[in-house]
Amino acid sequence: MNLDNPNQETRLVVSCPPVMHPPRDGFRLAGCYGTWISVPAHTKIEDLSRYFIVRPFGAPPPESRVEPKTLTVAGSRGGTYTVRLRENGQTTCTCPGFGYRRTCKHLTLLSA
Repeated sequence: MNLDNPNQETRLVVSCPPVMHPPRDGFRLAGCYGTWISVPAHTKIEDLSRYFIVRPFGAPPPESRVEPKTLTVAGSRGGTYTVRLRENGQTTCTCPGFGYRRTCKHLTLLSA
């Protein structure tokens, strides 16, 4: 990794926010758990995003995330609500009934 000019392709993926050791001999160590690199001594904690990408364990890479399917449905009292169908089967609705009961007639109608 070129520490003077890091870019998206050379950043390391870590599972927790990186930390730094104090400067020593003109450089300092930055990393998380078993992943450590040498960074310039003047590096600040705010600069670590130039060297690391934080992706918690089990989180899918950003390119594999799928946006939920979104439908607009009419309510019984003239309003419109948004129903979201996620790839993992989870559904949500913006109607008040879903807010109270975590289910609603809009979801029931869509699954029928």
